[in-house]
Amino acid sequence: MVCSDVCSRVLQLAVVAWLLVLVGCTGREVPAPPPPVVSAPPTPAESSDPFAAKAEDRPVEVPAPAPSAAEPATEKKAPTWVAHDEHDEGVMCLTSRQPTEVTSAAFQARRPDPRMAVKANQAVFAIVDATRCVSSSCSRNQKHACKVELSGSELRVTSHAHYEVSEGGPCTEDCWAVNASCRTPKLKPGTYTVRHGDKSFPITVPGSLAQACTR
Repeated sequence: MVCSDVCSRVLQLAVVAWLLVLVGCTGREVPAPPPPVVSAPPTPAESSDPFAAKAEDRPVEVPAPAPSAAEPATEKKAPTWVAHDEHDEGVMCLTSRQPTEVTSAAFQARRPDPRMAVKANQAVFAIVDATRCVSSSCSRNQKHACKVELSGSELRVTSHAHYEVSEGGPCTEDCWAVNASCRTPKLKPGTYTVRHGDKSFPITVPGSLAQACTR
């Protein structure tokens, strides 16, 4: 009877111990370790430099488009130079002033100076303008010469002008006379016919040269 109670008690304790072991092994779940925390790298906007440019503020370089084979690049054309030669042409005037003091024969013809005169046994100058003025940016190779010959009572002035001008391009609006000057022999008192090309005018020595220009 005593054995039965003891055995029953031991059996009960064994069952309880077995239940406790079973609950301890299967009743609890071991928690999984937390995932590692990875910090993202700082963006340009999060830079510690307060003056650093934001990504949207930075200039974007766009590559230039390659020239198309169907559309070749246009080339700058060289100017076309046209040569002009004139023989015994243009306005011619006689002046008692030095050639460096005379702008052009055409200017003297438009604004005659009543004080201009020639004295006996004095040489004067012939000023010859080409038929056109030229732009300083569109002209080159300017050459102009003249000569005066006295034959009896005739003063013959001969001239030759050469210049080249570019056509088809932009030019500055300045206009310079292409002119030449030459000296006459000393003139004795008398009346002379001054001839240049197919035009002529008379002068009297001594006398005025205010109107001594071809028209």
